[in-house]
Parts: sequence; structure tokens; C-alpha cells
Amino acid sequence: AKLFCKLTNSMGKGIVLLDDYRFSKIWEKYASKFHKKIIIFDDLETKDHYADFIINYNPKNYPKVKYNFNKNKKKGCKFLINPQFNIVGKKNFLEKQKKDLFFRITFYIGGGSDQNIVYNLLIKLLKKLGNKKIKFIVIVGPLAKNKLKIFKLVEKYNIVECVNGLSNISSYIKRSQLFIGSAGTAIFETALFKVPSILVKMAQNQNTDIFSLERIGHYIYLDLSDFLNSEKISELILLLEKNYSRFKVLNKKPEIKIDDSGAKRIVDYIFLNKKSIFNKKKIKIKKDKLII
Repeated sequence: AKLFCKLTNSMGKGIVLLDDYRFSKIWEKYASKFHKKIIIFDDLETKDHYADFIINYNPKNYPKVKYNFNKNKKKGCKFLINPQFNIVGKKNFLEKQKKDLFFRITFYIGGGSDQNIVYNLLIKLLKKLGNKKIKFIVIVGPLAKNKLKIFKLVEKYNIVECVNGLSNISSYIKRSQLFIGSAGTAIFETALFKVPSILVKMAQNQNTDIFSLERIGHYIYLDLSDFLNSEKISELILLLEKNYSRFKVLNKKPEIKIDDSGAKRIVDYIFLNKKSIFNKKKIKIKKDKLII
């Protein structure tokens, strides 16, 4: 914290934006002496903070906010808590997609996860596939383990495609008929493009609940222990492909419509002091907290 403040001293008092679990309340409190505001993205909800703004877009906080406000130790902190504060980036909705004869299933279990999980699942699927026109796209993160197994499958099967080291997976999600992967930021990208999904809790910060996910259009949310049962999950995937017309309509009209304006809402509230961010939504005041 001292080094950071020393390096930024010549810039004058600014706004510090934190999106990293390694920073502590001690760091934040020290930095707040030298800067105007501390803004934090907090989806883990396990650590104390000393911030001016805390942003949390976990669907589990809608419609009832379950966030523990006592975790923040600075008076006057404002809380921007709503799924519509998600930071899915601006997308080109006019982009034309090429027609594909295949039913595209995209796998992405996170940037550093063990690809053995996907490999075992693909082996089961490839054995049961028959004459179905399905293409499997595996997005392998930069820190993924056992990625060579996926590469070997690509060499052996022309219906398996691997995408390695991407920083933005949105274009692949958009072209998919079915997404299977971690319940991180992808829950908003898949909701944005209305892509039916099987979501898996791969890490603690992906802890939410199925009833909240239903409100943004997702209906299958699994613990990792369940997802590891490759035999049953492969059967589920093929069942969803067979009944896709029924599965797809479930997320057509979600209770909460996810768009790509979350970042703008954050900026408008913090910098332009716009308090009426959502149309026809009431702002609830509770002591020194503000929840939208």
C-alpha cells in the first residue's frame, strides 16, 4: 500500500478500482488516506473492506439482498448490488453468424481448471454420439492443466475443436447452441445472448443459488461433485440436445433482462451521481447504505 501510494503520489488524488482478492482492509484503509475513493468488486463476500463503493452483481442478491453489509468498515459506503451491475462488455449485436449444420456445444470450465474433467466427459459423449451432427468446442484457459489431452482429441476427431488462451470468449458463446461450464462471468454472457447452459460451481466465488439464476434465464446449476459424474452428465447433454426446442424457450423472457450496460450504470452512478438508474425501480435507503 505504501509503495502504491508513493508511485501514484505525483498523479494527485484519484479513484482506486480494485478487482482482486489479494487486497485487504488494511491496504484499502491506507490507500484511502491518499486517494478520493476506493471502489471494490466483491463477489466473494468473505473479507472485511474499507471502501467508498462496493459492487456486487451476484444473482443471489435478487430479489432479496443477502449481502453482509457489516463486512465494510467505512461509514457512508454505497452498495451497488444488483445483477444488472454485471460488467459484460459491449458486444456487436449486428454481427452476422455463418450458418452451421452442426449443433455447437461449447465447454469452458475456467482459466486454470483441470481439463481432465472435460476430457472424460467428451470421451463418454463421443462413444454415444451415433450419427448426431454435434460439434464440440473446448475453450482452454491459459493456466489450464492437462490440456494436451484435449489437443490429442482434436487430432483424432474432426468434430472436436480447441480454442487456446483466449481472453474473451463471448464470440464463441454467442455461436453456441449449448454452453457447459463454470458459473463465473459466463452466467451473464450466456444470459445476454440467451444461450441455454449447464452451469457448474467450479470455485467458491461462483456460489449462488438456482432460484436466483432462474431469474436471469438459467435452469441447470451443478456442484462440481455432480459434474464429475461424466456418465450421467453425458446423458443429460444428449437429452438436452434431443429436446432442445423445449429447453431453449425457457430463457426467452427472463425476469431480469441482462444487457451490456452494467458498466455504464456503475459509471453513471459513481461519477454522474445518477440515482435513478433502473426505470420504475425504487431506491431503498437504509442508514448510510444505498441499495439499488
